[in-house]
Amino acid sequence: MALPWDPYPQSLVASGSVALAAVYGHDGNVWGRYPQDLGITPTEVQTLSGQMSSGRADSISLGGIKYMVGLIDTNTFYGVKGDNNICVCKTNKTFVVGISKKPMAPGNLNKTVEKLADQLKESGW
Repeated sequence: MALPWDPYPQSLVASGSVALAAVYGHDGNVWGRYPQDLGITPTEVQTLSGQMSSGRADSISLGGIKYMVGLIDTNTFYGVKGDNNICVCKTNKTFVVGISKKPMAPGNLNKTVEKLADQLKESGW
């Protein structure tokens, strides 16, 4: 079933820098995803939010996958698990999530996700 915010994750995947993407509300509910549900639970989103607020974590589990933290601060999380990289950006009302798979470059993933997050912030989201 299509969700109202599906076009945002679709645009991330269409960039060629992101393999899987989603947008979640701060309450952890999924607002949009593409090409499939990432399996990230509301509890995982709320835990991530707390870890980002503290700026401290060694690892973060999202969608049942434990990612090692590359960087975490109040607005951004970069993580890695094997050949997969994840970037999560917090906006005023959402979390934008992008996952890349080898051979996609993590730097391109981060720039693409951050750009969408900035656009959402500028729009009040």
